[in-house]
Amino acid sequence: QRLNMLEEMLNYMDMALTGNPINATVLNEMFVNENDQFVGSYSKDLRSKFYELDTNVILNLFDSIAQASISPSPGSNGTAGIVTSSSDPTKKYLFSSTGKQYSEQIEKMIMGAVFYYQATAVYMSEDQIGNAVNNETIVPGEGTAMEHHWDEAFGYWGVPLDFPGNLAGLRYFGEYTAQRNAYLKCSKPLMDAFILGRSAISNKDMDTKNAQVPIIRSWWEKVVAACAIHYLNTAKTNIGDDALRNHQLSEAWGFIYMLKYNPAKTISQTQIDALIQNLGGNFYTINGSTIDSVRDQLSTIFQMDAIKSLL
Repeated sequence: QRLNMLEEMLNYMDMALTGNPINATVLNEMFVNENDQFVGSYSKDLRSKFYELDTNVILNLFDSIAQASISPSPGSNGTAGIVTSSSDPTKKYLFSSTGKQYSEQIEKMIMGAVFYYQATAVYMSEDQIGNAVNNETIVPGEGTAMEHHWDEAFGYWGVPLDFPGNLAGLRYFGEYTAQRNAYLKCSKPLMDAFILGRSAISNKDMDTKNAQVPIIRSWWEKVVAACAIHYLNTAKTNIGDDALRNHQLSEAWGFIYMLKYNPAKTISQTQIDALIQNLGGNFYTINGSTIDSVRDQLSTIFQMDAIKSLL
C-alpha cells in the first residue's frame, strides 16, 4: 500500500509539468491519508511510518513544490521553474531556483525515511524480530509476529518472491537493486539473506536469523551508495544540460541523504553532511571536478573504487 501511495503522490506532482498547480494541502493529506486524495483505497498511511526527526523537512518540500508550481515560468539559475532538456525535449523537470528537483527530493525522502528506515531500523530491530518476540502464535495470513515483521521489512524492498530470477514488477529499491547488480552483484546476496532469515524464523533457528540482519543492512546500504555514485556519474556526463544534470544531481542528493536511516550504516553522519555540503547549494553552478570529488569520497568509504566509473 505504501509503495502505491508514493507512486500516486509522484503522479500528482507530475501534474505541475503540464501547467497544473500543486496543492500543498493535497500532498499533506496524501501523506497522512485523509480526505480520500488517492485513487486507490488504502488503510495505511506514510506519515506514521516516517522518520520523525525529518518530518518538517518533507513538509517544507510540499510547500516549496506547491509554491513553485503556481505560475511555473521557465526555470534557470536564480529562478524556480520548469527546465527542459537541451538534448531531449521530452524530458523536463520542476526545479528550485538552485536547481533542486522538488519531486525527486520528496520521492527519495519517503523511500529513505519510510521504506529504508522501516525495513532496516524498525522491523529488523530487537523489538520486532528479537529472540523474545512471539514466534509461536500463528495469525492466519500473517504467520507469527516475528515472521510477519520480517515480511514487512522484505515488502519495503519492492521485489517479487522469486527475485532475482524474476524481474517483473520491481518497485523503488527493488528496481534500483536490479539496476546496480551488473557491477555491484547485490541482488542474490540480499535475496538469499531475506530467504534464509525467514526460513530460520520458521525453523526457530535464532542464530541464523540474527546473522542475516547485518548482511541485509550492509547490502542495502551498498545499493543506496552505488545509486548515488551512478547518478553522480550521469550528472557529470550531462554537465552541459541543465535539466538532466540537475535531475541526476537531485537523485544523487537523495540517495546520499537517505544513508542516515540505516542504524548500522558504514558511513558517519558527519561524512554524510560533508558530502551534501560538498555538492554545494546550487546545482546550476556545479562543475565536473566537484562531482568527481563527491563520487570519489563515496567510493572510498564504501570500497567501490574498482567499479565507481562503471556504476
